[in-house]
Amino acid sequence: MLNFDGYGVKARKAALVAVLAASLGVTPTAMAQGEAEALDHAQTIEAAWQRLEDHIRLRSAAAVSWPGATPPASTGWQADWTSRGLGALYCGQVLVVFANRADLKGVGDDQRAIRLAPHIEAARTHDEVPPLHWLEAPEAQGILGRTSVTLPACMAGAAPSGRVALAGEVVDPFTVSNQVLTPERQDRACPAGTHGDGQVWVRDIAQEVNGRGDSVGSPVPGPWRLLVDHCVADYTEWVHYRTACTFTPGPPHSGTLTGESVWRRQRSVTSSGETWLTAPQFVSTSCWTDPNPTPPSPTDWQTTTTETRTVACGTGYTGTRTQRRTHTWLNRKWPWDASPTTRLTATTAWTTTATSCRQIPPPDDPPDHDPPDDDPDQDDPPDDSTTETTTQTTTRQCVDRDKGGGNCGDGGNGGNGGRDGTIGGGWDVDGDGKADVEHSGDLTESQRQTANYVDGHTPIGRDRGGPDNDGGDPGSNCGGCGREGF
Repeated sequence: MLNFDGYGVKARKAALVAVLAASLGVTPTAMAQGEAEALDHAQTIEAAWQRLEDHIRLRSAAAVSWPGATPPASTGWQADWTSRGLGALYCGQVLVVFANRADLKGVGDDQRAIRLAPHIEAARTHDEVPPLHWLEAPEAQGILGRTSVTLPACMAGAAPSGRVALAGEVVDPFTVSNQVLTPERQDRACPAGTHGDGQVWVRDIAQEVNGRGDSVGSPVPGPWRLLVDHCVADYTEWVHYRTACTFTPGPPHSGTLTGESVWRRQRSVTSSGETWLTAPQFVSTSCWTDPNPTPPSPTDWQTTTTETRTVACGTGYTGTRTQRRTHTWLNRKWPWDASPTTRLTATTAWTTTATSCRQIPPPDDPPDHDPPDDDPDQDDPPDDSTTETTTQTTTRQCVDRDKGGGNCGDGGNGGNGGRDGTIGGGWDVDGDGKADVEHSGDLTESQRQTANYVDGHTPIGRDRGGPDNDGGDPGSNCGGCGREGF
């Protein structure tokens, strides 16, 4: 490689042009003429090749092909490129953009100037850009870092010789087919006649994809293959047991000797579990002094366990319920068992042992059921404006006894009445329609069963005529107040 670091830009350019011109048979003067036009042609060839490559690789909807040397507009090819004298061929996964005319604007037939223009322009900034290709069938020749490309047979006779060009491999994704395998797993129970922890089967799902990774056609499942088998055939067998024994042989022997008794049982093992087919049968003993030894028997006993749960109350209620049920288990232990076997024999129904359920009263409506024990001490009467209860009022006619301009606007009942004569409500316990108790906390247990909330009546102690209420309250400025509506 040449090194021009000690020269100015013009000197480096002149030296480079001279070297390249000499190697390619082009005079420096001819190369200098039309340099701008040559560079413009070269950049147009590069832009056209990149546009077609982008369409083939990324934007096409099907395999790309076109007749002749002029691609259709759908490929991104511009009509200006055709009028400039450019053409393009694509087949055999090779794309070539070339000068389709011998004479091009600004450079005439000196197409080698176009070939060198990108390389010379890049040399000004110390960049390495190789010259374009040169078509000489059956090859697009490259120099100074540009790799030569062999033209496919499908371009024979269509690609001209002696023309500047840019060629390269571009794989059409619609002509490429790959197969993607996705494994599928299936856990299966043991087949009939066998038992165990089951089987694992696998298969591959094959999907054809094109060069872009897009699916082509439908997936094709392969055959299932047995990968793991934890199943064994059902069987029946004899199970032997050994128990220790002692015996006294008698004279002339003395003392007690120890030995061993052997028993057996037959069992069947299937997917349903273990089933014992026979009772224990005697096999042999080293302690046998009785021709009919007593078969061993199991020890049976029952145990119970308690299960509890908390559930919500029904619709319209708040709180929870605590429920309990009992399980009964049968435990059996044979003399040769290290631990008993346990079997569930009975389960009781759920029963409620505790509850905090309370009915939810309708909003803004006095309760129509028994007041709960945990009601607050103060039961504010409902707002008269938001209930449907008919309100009764008391009309009072006030006489100014002391001529002092007394005020009866507070109802004349200790200042606790409403200005319109309406009095608050309470609980009626005797059925006369009038409030006898102001607060539910003052009700007895029996009164809670029958008490009804009433609204708009004089509370307890205010509807009974006392000595001070028959002609007016001596301590007030209201006298002669009569009662109506009670």
